Amino acid sequence: MRCGEPTRTIPSPGPGAPASPRHRSDEEATRLARLDLDPWKAEPKLAMEGLKHLASRKGPLLVLQMIRSMQVANVRVDYFHCGVAISACNQRWQSAMQVLRCMRSWGIQQSTSSFNAVAAVLPWSSSVHLMADGQRREVRPDVVGFNIQLSRSQWLQGLGLLGHMNSRQLRLDEFGASALLAHKAQASWQMAQELHTRMESRQARAAFHKR
Repeated sequence: MRCGEPTRTIPSPGPGAPASPRHRSDEEATRLARLDLDPWKAEPKLAMEGLKHLASRKGPLLVLQMIRSMQVANVRVDYFHCGVAISACNQRWQSAMQVLRCMRSWGIQQSTSSFNAVAAVLPWSSSVHLMADGQRREVRPDVVGFNIQLSRSQWLQGLGLLGHMNSRQLRLDEFGASALLAHKAQASWQMAQELHTRMESRQARAAFHKR
């Protein structure tokens, strides 16, 4: 599915022909294309409820088609709607990346939370590149995003991320500290102690002592 395509009518495979998974998906898209979206214009909450229901039953691709149809019907679309599609991707990171690409092509503002949601399902190295890409697009990383990286990083990688946090004046919290210190066996005790002195919050210190 291309990001620019709304739900549309698909030719039938003909009588007696077995319906392939692709064709069943196309039939569902055709049915969605016939929906009257005017009530969604008057009540935005209905759009979120409809997309969540669709995501729980059909997955992210039909949600994206529905979002595009909303745009064609002049129903307001924002990153919250696209967040529904991202959540429906589960661990399918290729699908999650497609949602981000669609958001860009549709001119929908991307948020830190949408980048975090995609980063959570990406392989580690790809999620780091995604964070850098977000910064180039002026999507500022937050503590949650760094915690996602720290939870899957090795010791030295984590120290590098900690340096990036410090440069952005982001404070390491108990979750990030716990994730990083899970790998402290890879480092010398002196390095771990040095990290401990850099933790300012009581929660981070408590997480250190629990290890």
